[in-house]
Amino acid sequence: MTRTLVISDTHMPRGRLTSEKPLLGLLAECDRLVVNGDLAELHQPGLIERSQHLVRAFREQAAARNTTLELLAGNHDPEISKWRGLGFADNRLIITHGDAFHTMIAPWARHALTIKQAWTETRNAHQVGTEQVEHRFDAVRAAALAEWEAESEEATFTTLGSVLSRPDAILRILRYWQKAPEHARLFARTFFPRAEYLVVGHTHRASVCRKKKPVVINTGAFTFPGKPHAVLLEGDRIQVVSLRLKNEQWVPGLKRPRYVQTLQNAEELSGRWGLPATVDACPGLD
Repeated sequence: MTRTLVISDTHMPRGRLTSEKPLLGLLAECDRLVVNGDLAELHQPGLIERSQHLVRAFREQAAARNTTLELLAGNHDPEISKWRGLGFADNRLIITHGDAFHTMIAPWARHALTIKQAWTETRNAHQVGTEQVEHRFDAVRAAALAEWEAESEEATFTTLGSVLSRPDAILRILRYWQKAPEHARLFARTFFPRAEYLVVGHTHRASVCRKKKPVVINTGAFTFPGKPHAVLLEGDRIQVVSLRLKNEQWVPGLKRPRYVQTLQNAEELSGRWGLPATVDACPGLD
């Protein structure tokens, strides 16, 4: 039996993750670690070199421990990998960052209209018949790159201070948090109609929304507001566990899971989705 852990939004080297060392406790607790987007700040010129170093170091640490490391791209590291979605349990459980759910990626962003324009243009360029998930992933990649080009050296991060300085952003964030599960379900119904569970990140708000199908699980973030969780896939079981610091390393709280469900072959990888074959491979760290 293997054990898979899914986390997201570590955003190295921000916050407490100025090195890869605090994440090593997670590598010790699983056979496969999925980082569901935004592992590192690979978008801002001032942080790219440091971020690349940390990603390489983290890969080396995973290899040394024989832990399979699956990196999915997010909007802060859109070219870290060509992969943006994974399926488990015969695609009844889907993992993707969550930036592909909305045309503005993050409606509270300063350059939301620039994001939307890049998204729409790229999506329209692919529109021949039914939209494929690879086309959607290409659109969100283009939109993320457009945002960071607009931000340039002045790229900002979502912190308590930055939010409080923009009351309009607070309202947009709260509104999006409320609507996020339905955005996720619409995405699942469009591209993965068999999905019973959708594991996401992106909004930084850890939650389990089970009012409707599929169940939407958000693993939260290691930066603001700082309540990271993980999804644990083992045998025929799904668990959502909180993460805590122990001896300066993040570890999962396995004794008191916050959510437990049964799903046959939960840990078996069954699908992988990324950019269209017509798009050049990412020049990042894949």
